[in-house]
Amino acid sequence: MDSYSTLFQYYVYTYRDEEDEVVYVGHGCKGRAWNCGYMRGDTLERQEWKEMQIGKGLLPCDWVHIEERGLTKQAAINREKELIEALQPALNCLNNPHYSRSVVSHDEINRWVQLRKDGLSYKDIAETTEFTTMTIWRALNER
Repeated sequence: MDSYSTLFQYYVYTYRDEEDEVVYVGHGCKGRAWNCGYMRGDTLERQEWKEMQIGKGLLPCDWVHIEERGLTKQAAINREKELIEALQPALNCLNNPHYSRSVVSHDEINRWVQLRKDGLSYKDIAETTEFTTMTIWRALNER
């Protein structure tokens, strides 16, 4: 893969329910949009939604819609934010009033820092909290 195609490998995708209503907006590259196993950054609510779709006999190709492709990572992030703001999808954390984990206290982050110093992986820390692996990674690496 040349550097040009690597640079523009990102896309913005939506998950849509049976009524074609957008319930989630995300960005990614490669097969991220279609992943149904445990995925870094997935909320429990989003994982349960995907499992419910599979239980109905649907496949990811039935609910995943690529909205825009051939983007840089930053362009994909920007477009994702625009769509979230415009559509207010139920499964995006910031727009879901039932999602109470969008703010992490400093005490919690300090606890995670100590757990990392003690040798725990991000996944191990996530398994002992109500937070996702990606939330913990972001809190510790994007400060």
